[in-house]
Amino acid sequence: MSRMLAVAAHKLNKILPNSLRIFLRRSNFFLAKYAALIQANRQYIDPNYLPPSEVPEYGYFPSDDDYNINMERQTKTLKLAISTSEKSRSVSLVILMPEFSFAKLKLTIDSVLVQQEYVAEIYIVSDENVLTNKWMLEAYHLTGIDLFVVSDVSIIGISEYLRLLIYCGEQLHEFALPYVYSMENHINTVTYCDTDIVIDNERTLPHFYSDWNPDLLLSTSYIRTGVLIPKGATFKVMSNGFDEISSSLKQEYLSNNQFHIEHIPFVLIHRHIDTLRTIDSGEDTSEHFHYSDEKLVSLIIPTYNGLDVLSVCISSILEKTLYENYEIVIIDNNSNDPKTLAYLDSIQEHSKISVIRYPKPFNYSAINNFAAMHAKGSILGLINNDIEVISPDWLSKMVAHVQRPDIGCVGAKLLYPNELVQHAGVVLGYGGGAGHAHKFFPREHPGYLARAKSTQNFSAVTAACLLVTKDDFEAVGGLNEVDLTVAFNDVDFCLRILNLGRRNLLCAEALLYHHESISRGHEDTPEKQARFLKEVVYLQKTWSKYIAHDPAYNPNLTLKYENFSIKLDK
Repeated sequence: MSRMLAVAAHKLNKILPNSLRIFLRRSNFFLAKYAALIQANRQYIDPNYLPPSEVPEYGYFPSDDDYNINMERQTKTLKLAISTSEKSRSVSLVILMPEFSFAKLKLTIDSVLVQQEYVAEIYIVSDENVLTNKWMLEAYHLTGIDLFVVSDVSIIGISEYLRLLIYCGEQLHEFALPYVYSMENHINTVTYCDTDIVIDNERTLPHFYSDWNPDLLLSTSYIRTGVLIPKGATFKVMSNGFDEISSSLKQEYLSNNQFHIEHIPFVLIHRHIDTLRTIDSGEDTSEHFHYSDEKLVSLIIPTYNGLDVLSVCISSILEKTLYENYEIVIIDNNSNDPKTLAYLDSIQEHSKISVIRYPKPFNYSAINNFAAMHAKGSILGLINNDIEVISPDWLSKMVAHVQRPDIGCVGAKLLYPNELVQHAGVVLGYGGGAGHAHKFFPREHPGYLARAKSTQNFSAVTAACLLVTKDDFEAVGGLNEVDLTVAFNDVDFCLRILNLGRRNLLCAEALLYHHESISRGHEDTPEKQARFLKEVVYLQKTWSKYIAHDPAYNPNLTLKYENFSIKLDK
């Protein structure tokens, strides 16, 4: 039904006048609701945010008009990249056919014909229906290409050629094989590409993936086709099922967490709407990993006054958190409100809570480093005082991931009190610095390719709610209290954790509210703005590689907005 609705909506979109299409899109109920929520809760929003009327519609697959611009740019880039040297038959094409359809097979073969001089062999993996129709395939006159029809993919051995795995009904971009040939000597590991969808012979709905993201694969099976296997590689699929490619990649990673694959940020495969599989969303990946629930977690909570938010934060942790083995370390940074001071004195009577004083000027990094030295746990939790627990298993889920040997920092999905997303991962490069992915999306919105609801790897996560082992914290020297006293210290910390060979992770199952900037406030004075600018410059100079290309993002997506819309400027 959802596929039929998608096709119908696409057809309707094509016949409507452009002005009406724009009107309908802007009149969308959810967008109107979104705008109203923003306006009603301005106190929670950064003062320099763009009004909804100036931001591209959130939560949409990129528009056809935007994608047309992107397609022209990609085609031009592919042409420039294609080698002008003598052509060579260097590709072994494997076409998986879970369901027999000669019409769909014809679509795939036709897309090969225009570039067949790069193909050495074709394997078609299906049942006996194809065997009886092999003569029809041979009628294609695939000159110089060895054609094999097999019923069991496991009998296909290691290839002397670069191997490309796709599904029946999918079409190759007209420059896919020339580009692959030009990259042949650079493809030394399993590699995947971006894809789009063909509806009524028109390309639409681009899937611009991140670089290798094993936890996103576990939660959404995002790599489903267009996989390149280098010469002599042993990776292979075991059946021709619809999910076999993603399943095989999952097993490779789960058996070896150092398994790594590469990504080509070009759309080389066009998927047919009739063969499209629904993207998995929100699968709990922690079930794949065994962890100890006996590890002591030290939840470090700095505060300056802020009794209203601090008391809610502490109460929600104590009353809702299912994970039992934790302590709360509150760091009082010069509070002078009598009610707050009285609360801090009384709360220490709880067996899980201690309060320590930091009587120096505000320095977020130094405060947390100081508290970490007093923490008893082998796992540290950096928690803002304006956090409020939603999901009781938030800490259990995060602890399960932080104990994995290849994982460094674990962040949570955070919401504004108005149920809009405040944090679902940090993307480097937004605004020249860093920003929050899917910011202001509704709580239940799946986001782009289900990424707003799925556990996945990010280069960085916010320290408003972050877990890390004490060993890793100490290995990188904690937070940078010299250059980043207030802003971006969490981003810098996460990137230094990456240098330990770890991956950082957003745990989408850990859901909490974040009453952002209530305690510290906005950058609203000349002094604060000067300090903030200095910290931005430090981030840009120190981590220019990630700002130029965040592996958790895609160069085809914009850095102007936080909504995963298409990049239109060069």
